Amino acid sequence: MIISHKHKFIYFKVEKVASTSTELLLSNFCGEDDIVTDLDAEGHKHTPRNHTEIENHASSNQIRNLFGENIFKEYFVFMNVRNPFDRVVSFFHFLRYKGNARSANFSREFRKSIRVPGYSKYCMLGGEYILDDYIKLESLNDDITRIFKKLNLAVDNITIPRAKSKINPHKKHYMDYYSEYQKQVVVEKFKDDFKRFNYEY
Repeated sequence: MIISHKHKFIYFKVEKVASTSTELLLSNFCGEDDIVTDLDAEGHKHTPRNHTEIENHASSNQIRNLFGENIFKEYFVFMNVRNPFDRVVSFFHFLRYKGNARSANFSREFRKSIRVPGYSKYCMLGGEYILDDYIKLESLNDDITRIFKKLNLAVDNITIPRAKSKINPHKKHYMDYYSEYQKQVVVEKFKDDFKRFNYEY
């Protein structure tokens, strides 16, 4: 994740939403006193700094405990999101890539795959929604450009790094992985994410 004192923003690094690519891009604009967590970005230049007490996927509660609640009022807060159906499949491929899945069969690994945390871990604090904006994976370039303009960052010739692109082979559409029962399980678990970020189910 990134906490930029230079540009007054907080970027929550959410699992399986192209957050590594986005963090790599944002880190190019960070100053020496900004907080940039370490990440696995093989083949990409990245300089983590000032992150000793902060986890890569730190929650809103963790940031409040370190900096106080007012930081969310004083800084621009945002993160990436992705269709929950697509995100669960991406997490399944991540588990396989890391050797944490016993099978290449999605149905057999389904219970593990839906363990990916919901967005409330980052976007909610004490029952209140704290984001100022968000980036959808499905409209990554347009949303990043919009947020860069809000932050007064240079938007000319933005090139988004392609980090971890080898993990998910994208051989079939993510909805083709699911049985009808599994679809209902995902809808029930991530119903707040579907509604809050306008994803159809």
